[in-house]
Amino acid sequence: MDNKLPLESEDEEAFDTDNDFSLMCFAKIDKTGRRASLLSGDRRDQQGTLLWIPSEYNVSDMQHKPSAAIYFETTNTSSKMHYVITLEDESELRVTINYTRQAVVWRRIGISFLSVYSIDPNHAQYPWNSYGLTFETKNGKSILTAYVDGVQVGQAQKDGEQRAYPSKYGMSIGRKALNSSFHSDDDRKYFFGIMDQAGMDDRAFTPYEMKLWHDGVMKSSLVQYIKD
Repeated sequence: MDNKLPLESEDEEAFDTDNDFSLMCFAKIDKTGRRASLLSGDRRDQQGTLLWIPSEYNVSDMQHKPSAAIYFETTNTSSKMHYVITLEDESELRVTINYTRQAVVWRRIGISFLSVYSIDPNHAQYPWNSYGLTFETKNGKSILTAYVDGVQVGQAQKDGEQRAYPSKYGMSIGRKALNSSFHSDDDRKYFFGIMDQAGMDDRAFTPYEMKLWHDGVMKSSLVQYIKD
């Protein structure tokens, strides 16, 4: 991964969203989510972030505008996947698709007044899914392309070759990067499931390359990390 910049006031490195890039991960998103207990209400709408690259931590109207992100929102009746790029003029490219989760990853332990979960031993019967986005500027346009399992599921474009909003804070995996004390855990939309192979490449994959990446990771003879 070559598109790295120094993090602000730290010795680590950030993701350079000024250039074309690809963002992707494998995950099993839990089908039922965090349900209500006697001591807590229905929490399914409080979950959902896979990958989140923040734009600005300290500007209130930018905290919910990621430089790039893949997340889903869910209720007790439906769920949607979101793929988002914030451009340098603070406008947005977004692809939203209806999405049905299939995997049962966590099971609630039989304590009626608490939300206590353990890994479901049968989760291995459900396949891994991959989620990806690419961002590129070409032919006078800024282009976001969204993928599920290496297959393109949507695209958003805007006239003008704008870069994505620059980020100096690295990537947050499994939650929104909201560090203000004014934000609760509910605001951070924690992921509920299991995830692997999360990362970023410093160029926009073609549809062929995205499918090749998905199939290559899932090929039984090549799998090194995606194992149950």
